This record gives sequence, structure tokens and C-alpha cells, in this order.
Amino acid sequence: MKLQILVPQYKEDENVIKGLLDSIVPQQGIDFNDIEVLIGNDGSDTKLSEEFLLGYEPWTCYPFNIEYFEFEHEGIAATRQKLFEKASAQYVMYCDADDMFLSNIALFTIFKYAEVGFDILVCDFLEESRTKHNKIDYFLHRQDTTFIHGKVYRREFLIENHIKWYSEMPAHEDNVYNMLARAYTDNIKYCDTPIYLWRWREDSICRSDPKYVLKTYHYVIYGNALLIVDAMNNNMLNLAKVQVCNLVYTVYYTLNKPIWLDPENEEYRNNVEVWFRRYYDRHKQLLGIVEPEVRNKIVTLVKQRAIREGVLSEKYTFDEWIKHIESIELED
Repeated sequence: MKLQILVPQYKEDENVIKGLLDSIVPQQGIDFNDIEVLIGNDGSDTKLSEEFLLGYEPWTCYPFNIEYFEFEHEGIAATRQKLFEKASAQYVMYCDADDMFLSNIALFTIFKYAEVGFDILVCDFLEESRTKHNKIDYFLHRQDTTFIHGKVYRREFLIENHIKWYSEMPAHEDNVYNMLARAYTDNIKYCDTPIYLWRWREDSICRSDPKYVLKTYHYVIYGNALLIVDAMNNNMLNLAKVQVCNLVYTVYYTLNKPIWLDPENEEYRNNVEVWFRRYYDRHKQLLGIVEPEVRNKIVTLVKQRAIREGVLSEKYTFDEWIKHIESIELED
């Protein structure tokens, strides 16, 4: 089998997940024997009925197979990992239950790239959102390396390099997964044809809560710390120091965004800086051995991304901010 689509399901009922499954039905130019959908219920009472699932079986008017698993509740990261362990295809793709494919040649596009071969395929995707006037808006993510959406992975590559989902991560878990995967390969292909839609849901906390990132950003630091441990355990010093450097400057420029400088959000900023202080104390020696040319390249890339995200100037210089971080008193 060429591709298995791995879908965690929690509170998404049949009416919600139907959009994703229905977007697979009209796929053109592929052999449906080459695909399978694995759905994992994360310990929820919202079950998908056998009658509903059988409606997509190959012997009906629909063409592909679905496997449905029921797990104990451990969160989305753990459910994705459990589904991966059930997979057997050459490639895997993680989809959210409330999303969908954008066109009827999405899987055809993936299979064409598979003919060339890749460890990771990064496809452009659309994010559906709402304006402040509650009108529908769409944002195009180009060559995104943060979110799980629109990405396909060679399964054996993930196994060989022990790349896994960290169940300890209740937020920003896909950011860590992608960082880890990218660290182990240069065989990454990019597709500039959007094939996937990250849909809007009113009850999705990460989309509907305007302060979700502020409340959960410390998990970005925590996730990077897990990645550093993984790199050092595998004697990958160069990877570890590069990731530390990237994280340090990413946090610095992130905290220069207007939303983080707003006095209303001081509580969230302080929380992130406390987390960062602990991280910095543990890893500053790695930062100190990053070659100047590597550091400069990382700073340039991080700053360019920050500018695109609204950072027009730094309130403090980097050195001033580090002195501030070092002055933070930590509780025992």
C-alpha cells in the first residue's frame, strides 16, 4: 500500500468527519487500493458507527477502506503515535478529522511526488479563518514547516530515525514533530499546489481562543528541550546546538511582537520568560559554541520571519533581553 491517512478523532462526530472522507471519494487518477484511512478514537464517547464507516467500504459505491480503532484517552499526540504504529504503508499522512482535501487531484499529486521519492513532502495548504466581522477568510501557507497539515512522510524513514509524537505535548506537538523529522533528512520535496484545507471550527480552542498561543507558547520551549535531549542521546551535537540557537532567537523575536508587549498580556509573557530562563540555564553552553556564520544565518532567517509576522522593531536588544532573563528569580 502506498499511502495511509491517519486521523485522530475525539469530539468530531460523523457530520464533521464526513467532510474529510467525502473529499477522498472523488479523487482522480489513482488506484484506491493504494490508499487506506486509519481513524483512532481518543477515548471519546463520540463514536463513529459501523453503519457510517461501512458506507465508504470498497464493496459499496465508494472506493476505499477504513480501519477504526478505539484507544484510551491520552491526547492527540499519543493518538497519532498509536495510529502510526498501526500503519504499514510506504507513506503516511496525518489529517485532522475536521479538515478536507482541496481538490480531486490531491492524492494524484502526492503519488506523482512519490514516484520521485522523498522522506518528507511539504505541500502548500489553505487555512480557513474568520475576520473580526465573522466573515470567512483564507490564508495560504507556503512551504510551512510548523503545522502537520499538508505533509506526507515516508514511514520507514520515521521508524529508522525513531521519530515519534511526544504524548507529553498537549500543544504545539506538530511543531516539534516536524523539527525532529527535518533534522534527520535533506530529502524534502516541496509542492506549491495547495492540496489541503485546514478548516475553521467554532469550538476548536486553538482557533477560537485569540490568546491560545500566548497561553501555550511555553510548550514550544518544552518541545524544543525534548528535541535537544533526543539529539544529544544520538550524539548529534551539531543538531542540538543549531536547534538551541534557533529556539533562543525565535523566542526573542516572538516576544517582540506587539501582542506580547501589550501590558494586558504581561502574565503570559512572564510565564514564557520563566520557562525560557530554565531552558537557557540548561543549554546556554550549546549556544556558546555555535559558529558565528551559522548563528548569523539563523538570526537572519528568524528575523525575516518575525518581520513578516509583524515585528517592526525590537523593544530591547538581544543582549539586554538576555540580561533581563538572567535576572529572573526562579522558585525552587
